[in-house]
Amino acid sequence: MTTTIISLTADAKASEAFKLMMSNNVGRVLVIDSNGSVVGILSRTDLMRAMMLSTEQL
Repeated sequence: MTTTIISLTADAKASEAFKLMMSNNVGRVLVIDSNGSVVGILSRTDLMRAMMLSTEQL
């Protein structure tokens, strides 16, 4: 069995990350740099926290 790895680039927008997670029914995606190396993991919770922080600053 082969597992597809879902990833996005470090410069991707939050909205792109959310759409990618929803369309692939995953809660986390790998973040890669321009060389294809993994630089982090982004979760739905990370996106929700960022959204909450940005709305609190308004």
